[in-house]
Amino acid sequence: MQFFSEKIRRRRVRKENFFNFFSVMNRKNKIPYKLFQVTLKALISRGGKLLILKDRGQAKKWDLPGGRIEEKDLPLPMHEALRRELREELGRRAKISIGKMFYCSKLKTNLGKYSHGLVVMIFLAKYSGGAIRLSREHDAYLWADKESHQKYKFHAHLQE
Repeated sequence: MQFFSEKIRRRRVRKENFFNFFSVMNRKNKIPYKLFQVTLKALISRGGKLLILKDRGQAKKWDLPGGRIEEKDLPLPMHEALRRELREELGRRAKISIGKMFYCSKLKTNLGKYSHGLVVMIFLAKYSGGAIRLSREHDAYLWADKESHQKYKFHAHLQE
């Protein structure tokens, strides 16, 4: 990890250029390391329906609430990192209790011309009230039942 941070410091990488340096060599073994991200999602239920969010922007795909772990989340337990993401996406008033991890998978994803690994961890959760106030990342939400959820276009990491 020290070598990686030195390489970034030397090249003065800004946050938006981070993916330019996703392959780093181990000095001893000359083995390429691939960077990956961990994304935490919540399968939030209420009365037999699941909360889904519609992304703002060109894709306009549906997604589960949650997001990628940030550097400030590293010392936190996974549940707390997910709780931070839920507060960010759904607002502070939404009351959600997070349960056990339900699903975990890994896949390769593309971000423009760069690809990287993605580990997706989905936790069971229950909505118990409070107003949902969406962040700027999403422009709609709905409670989908199990029969109708297939008509919505989801991101690749949720299509398995």
